[in-house]
This record gives sequence, C-alpha cells and structure tokens, in this order.
Amino acid sequence: MTSESAPTDDSGAERPAWADTPAGLPPSGSAGFSPGPPAPYPPPGYPPYQPAPPYPGGYPPGPPAHPLPGAGPARPTNPLAIVSLVLGILGLVLFFGVASIPAVITGHIARRQIRERDEEGAGIALAGLILGWIGIALVALFIAFFVVLLGIGAFATASGHS
Repeated sequence: MTSESAPTDDSGAERPAWADTPAGLPPSGSAGFSPGPPAPYPPPGYPPYQPAPPYPGGYPPGPPAHPLPGAGPARPTNPLAIVSLVLGILGLVLFFGVASIPAVITGHIARRQIRERDEEGAGIALAGLILGWIGIALVALFIAFFVVLLGIGAFATASGHS
C-alpha cells in the first residue's frame, strides 16, 4: 500500500479517483481510458428510397359493387311534417294555442301522406301532432279556469256576498 490513503466510500471500500468527477466518468487522458481516434467519416446510412416497380398490367377489375340490403336512395322528408312540428312549437311558445289547431291538422295530413308515399318524417309529424294537442289542451284548461272564475264571481254577486 502507498503512503497516501485512497478515498473510501461509506462501507470502507476504496473508490477510484475518477468517481468524484462529473457524471462519474474517468477524466480524459487518465490511465486505462482512451476515447480512441475520431472517426474519419460518419457511419454509412441507408440507401435512398426506391419505389417498387409497377406490376405489369396491374390487377384485373373486381366484380361490380352491390348495394347493401335495404339501402336505396334516400327517402325525402315530408314537408308537412316539418310544418306541423314548427306550428306545434309556435302554438306552445309564442302564439298560445293559435297555431296548435293547424299543427294538428297538418300533422294528420303529413302522417297520411307519409304512409301513402313512403316518405320520411313520421316521428316529426307525430311530434307536431302531440305538441298541437298539448297546446289545444292548455287553451281548453285556460278557458275552463276563467269560466269557473266567472261562475264563482257571478254566484257571489247574485247571492249578495261581495
């Protein structure tokens, strides 16, 4: 052993001198480590891309495409179904029942046309019908409420309870 003491770790084992350098690498030019000569040129790469040659004649044409079962040209949506839905919404929201009667009429006509002409829009026509009937029912309840109020008021006046 030499007169100098070598550095040791926590367990008492000797550590090499380069263990305290950054990243734990031996310093360049130290004993036992040589980076080697620089490479004269970079390693060879892959050759440039060459597209595959075309097939002689290509593929023969395939069989004609068949439509899916049940698939055909798109059926048009019945315009009266859309009118019925719009009138049903307007009868509930904006005109308070005034548009509800035309919504019911156009909804019934649209449903008949959809069955006869095989068109789309049965659900839209049904929604317009339902909204129209709801609007009519609300107007009927409103009228009945005021008739009852007028009847109560007339009864109270006639019996002298004012």
